[in-house]
This record gives sequence, C-alpha cells and structure tokens, in this order.
Amino acid sequence: MGEEFFSTGFVIGTHGLDGTLKVRTFSGETEHLLKLKKISLQLGDKIHVFPPVSIRVAANCVLLRLEGIDTVEKAAEFRQALLVVSREEACPLKEGEFYVEDLKGCGLFCHIDGEGEFLAARVLDVIDSGGGFLLEVMPDGDFCARFLPGSEVKPCFVPFNKHFCGKVEIEASRIELLNFGILE
Repeated sequence: MGEEFFSTGFVIGTHGLDGTLKVRTFSGETEHLLKLKKISLQLGDKIHVFPPVSIRVAANCVLLRLEGIDTVEKAAEFRQALLVVSREEACPLKEGEFYVEDLKGCGLFCHIDGEGEFLAARVLDVIDSGGGFLLEVMPDGDFCARFLPGSEVKPCFVPFNKHFCGKVEIEASRIELLNFGILE
C-alpha cells in the first residue's frame, strides 16, 4: 500500500435506513473530516475506500453517507470499522500534541546523575485511559538489570503527562522519562 494511515475514528452504528454510518472520532475533532474526498474504512487488515455522498456533523458524531452503501444491512457490515486517513488528511496538531502513530516506537530515555543518559524503554502503544493517555512500554532489559535489579522485564504503563514525560522529540524518536521507577 505504501501510504501511512492514521485511525481517526470508528463506526459506532447506522443512522436511518439509507445506509448512513455513524462515526465517533477519537479526538472529538470533526472539521477535517468534512473535507475528505474519499472515505477509507478498515476492517481487520483490509481497507475499503468509498467516495462520499455526504458528510455531516451531528451532536456527538459524524454521519457518513457513502457511495455503494445504501441499505442499513450493508452499513451494518462496517460496524466497528476504523475510519482511517492519511497524514495529510489528519486533524492538524496543536502545540504539544502528537499523533499516536508517531509516539509508537519512540525510546524513553532517562538521565541518571553521574551515570549519563540511557534507553529505559520503548513505546509499544498509546492507550486513552479516560483520565489521560498511557504509554504502553517495554522496559529495556539491560537498563532494568543495571538500575532496577530484581524487577521483571514485561510491558507496563507510563502516564503520558508532565510528571513522568519531559521533552518529546518525534524526529529523533525520543521521549524524556523523568521518573524511571515507574518501570518497576
């Protein structure tokens, strides 16, 4: 495929009898979706692309009427499908915001006085916990053996907030980890 896609929302159901899909966005942002020239829905590993007939914002969702989906039964086939967009079509970022896909794979680095800077963990995924975002990370085995002896090296969660994460450098795939004890 070659093109990088971001999940921006998911189909939560149908609306009416004409095959309109009801979509909830992950960010709550909808304005960028009104400009889409094609709608890409991902079910499993397959991406289905449709020309939009209409796109409109409702109370807490986006209503998509798509060419080729004209019955409630056909629309129901796409329930829980992800709405995916290219980087260019994604919602523009504000200061201090990052795309989840850009955070995945970043290294968490921490500075230890008198020792230097070390790779402490790597981001596997980002989870919206409702109260904030959590980085699902895999601690680095060498780091744990040296600085957290006796701790089990297994995936854990780091709150993605100013108390645990400092400077984020997407271009360098680096996130500053302020408190490595969270990895225990």
